[in-house]
Amino acid sequence: MKNPKKKIVFVFFVWGEEYIERLCNLLLKNIDIEISESTKLFNKFNIIFKFYTTQESFQDIQNSFIKYKYLNKYCNLKIKEFDKLSKYFNRKNKYKLLGSLQTISIIDNISSDYIFFCTQIFFLKLVR
Repeated sequence: MKNPKKKIVFVFFVWGEEYIERLCNLLLKNIDIEISESTKLFNKFNIIFKFYTTQESFQDIQNSFIKYKYLNKYCNLKIKEFDKLSKYFNRKNKYKLLGSLQTISIIDNISSDYIFFCTQIFFLKLVR
């Protein structure tokens, strides 16, 4: 019997036009290029890009993701809005918010073999 594909989840906490633009123009673009050059490798895994974002940013992320051919072919996109949960978060303190979202995402992805996290601070540092 063939081994099932390992499930790898890349978790992104991103909202706001500036951060989504950086995410797409830097990170997703380069991942798409990597996949195009190594399709056999990426085909061995069940890769999920899971975004935790605001309702306002939901459509921007979806539109940005679909423009990358190889990401769409070899990776799955899942977007979760956290606006409904915002009453439980202190949105003025981004570190508490990110910590809470990270805890939720770990619980949400507990069945994954690997979970990788990317936050807005990571994208900000990419361009400085």
